[in-house]
Amino acid sequence: MPCYEEGNEEEDNFLDIRIIHSHSDVKTIEEASGVKIKVNISGEAKIQGTQCHQNLEKIKTYENHEDALNKYIEEKILATIQKMQHDYKADIFGFGEVYYRTSPKKFKKVEDEWDEVFSEAEVEVRADYRIKRSGIRNKSFLTDEPVSGQ
Repeated sequence: MPCYEEGNEEEDNFLDIRIIHSHSDVKTIEEASGVKIKVNISGEAKIQGTQCHQNLEKIKTYENHEDALNKYIEEKILATIQKMQHDYKADIFGFGEVYYRTSPKKFKKVEDEWDEVFSEAEVEVRADYRIKRSGIRNKSFLTDEPVSGQ
């Protein structure tokens, strides 16, 4: 994922993060405007490598990377779901099955046009990953300060 660096979000440096453990929870909610799909995903990750200039010995760096990781995951998952909703109008994720398990009678009413209902559904994605540790044994050479006078 791209590095988090305040004021420098467009930099072409990346952070290599490995997802160690992941859990997702999907809920469907019937609202007046239609079906709302809530996707919550959480887990643990570790830093494998970095091109970022932040010091990995500081806790604030990990907090910033966690925030950036969660935002990145939310954006990618939401974009994928929306692409399936708008471009293909196909529920390849099984949200219809979740809706059926929670509200079988309501699902039966829309079963034949579920793909249309899905394509118009509001989707909310929340990610909560924690970076537990770094797989990096020493500081990046990118964090070293230049030596003055040379």
